[in-house]
Amino acid sequence: MKKKKRIHLVFLNTNLNFDGRVFSLINTLSSAYNKDEIVVYNYDVNVSETIKLPTNTRIIFFKSFFEKFNQFKIFRALRLVEYSISSFFKLLYYRPQSIQLHHEVTLIAPLFYKLFVRKVKVVYDDKEFYHYKNKNISPFFYFIEKSIIRWSELLIITNEYRRKALFKLNKNGIKKHIIVDNYEFKNQFSRKINNDLLNELNLVKNDNKKILLHQGVISKERGAKKLFDVIETLPSDWKLCFIGVSQNDYEKFVSELEEEQKGKVKNFGYIDYNELSDFYNYVDGAVLFYDSFNFNNKYCAPNRLYSAANNGVPIIVNEDNFTLSTFVRKFKNGVCFSGINDLKMFFSNYSNFKKNAEIMKNNYEHKEMIPELYKFYKNDVLPISYFVWLFLQLQ
Repeated sequence: MKKKKRIHLVFLNTNLNFDGRVFSLINTLSSAYNKDEIVVYNYDVNVSETIKLPTNTRIIFFKSFFEKFNQFKIFRALRLVEYSISSFFKLLYYRPQSIQLHHEVTLIAPLFYKLFVRKVKVVYDDKEFYHYKNKNISPFFYFIEKSIIRWSELLIITNEYRRKALFKLNKNGIKKHIIVDNYEFKNQFSRKINNDLLNELNLVKNDNKKILLHQGVISKERGAKKLFDVIETLPSDWKLCFIGVSQNDYEKFVSELEEEQKGKVKNFGYIDYNELSDFYNYVDGAVLFYDSFNFNNKYCAPNRLYSAANNGVPIIVNEDNFTLSTFVRKFKNGVCFSGINDLKMFFSNYSNFKKNAEIMKNNYEHKEMIPELYKFYKNDVLPISYFVWLFLQLQ
C-alpha cells in the first residue's frame, strides 16, 4: 500500500511575484520536505501568479462571494471571516505536519487549530512590527498575533533591533527564533530585465541622466513631502525615477510639482521581483524615507535598503529613522537627510559614496533557501508539550 504523503500548509496574503522573502521561506520548506506536499493558501485577491513554485508545492487562491464588494469595510470583514472558516476546514482536512504563517489576517484559524492540535509545528514570519497604540493594527489582531508568537515553535524576525523590541514586548513568550534579514532573495527564476523596460531605461541613460530611485508607494510614511526637497535639489544630470507606483498615484504626485520640475521625474511602474536585482544595475542612487512615527517604521530594514546595498547603490535615508541612519553612518554609503544641505552633500560627494557602496556589493542576498530555517525543518523536532511550555513560562 502506497504511503500517504505528509502535508505542510502555508497561509499568506501576498503576491509571490513581488515578495522574494516569502517565496524563499516557502522554497526552504519545500526543499526541507522534498518528499512531502506543500499547499499554499493565498488570501490575496489581486494576484496573477506567474512565478514557478517547486514541484512539490501548489497554490490555492481564496475565492469569495464578497470579493466584488471589497471596497466596503463590512464586506471585507465578512470576507476575512469566510477565509478563516475556510482555512480551519483546510487544516482539518489536510492535518498538516507543519504550518508556515505570513501576515496577521491569516492567523485566526491556525491559532485555534494549534490550541486543539498541539503537535503541529508552527512557524510564523513576523516581518511587520505592529502595535495597536500606533493604530496600525486592531487590538483584536494584536492579541491574535501575540498569541501566535507564544504558540509558535519558531518565530522569524527581520533584524536584531526588532528582536530586542519583540522580546521586550513578549518577555518569556518566545520559544525559539531566527533572524532573517530582508536581504535580496535570489533564486533560479531571477533574470535580466525585459526589453521594454530596458528600452525605457536607455532613454534616460542616453539623455546623460543618472537615476535616483524611489521604490514603493508614495505616501506620508514613505516621506512624500521630503521628495519635493529631493526634486528641488536634483542636479541637471539626475532624474528621480519611481518603481512600484501605480500610474494614477504617480500622476497625483506630479500634479503637485511646479511645471519646470515635471521633467525631473519618471515612473517605470511595477517590476517583476525576479527582474528587480538586475534593474538596480542601472540605478545610480536610491532614496529611502521611512517616517519613524510607529514601531514598524522605527525598526524597519526594508528590502529596498538591501537591494541598494547588494548592488552597490549609494542611498539617501531620513535622519530620524534609527535603523536606516545607523546603517548609513556605519558604512558611509550615503547621507542621512535632515535638510537641503544633506542632499547637496550627496550629489557633490557622490563619487566617494559610490566607492563605499561598491565595497558592499553581493553581501546582502539570500539564495534559494534560508539555512537556519532549513536546519530547523530538517531537525524535525516535535513541539514541546503544553505542560513543558507552561512550566517554562512560569520560570
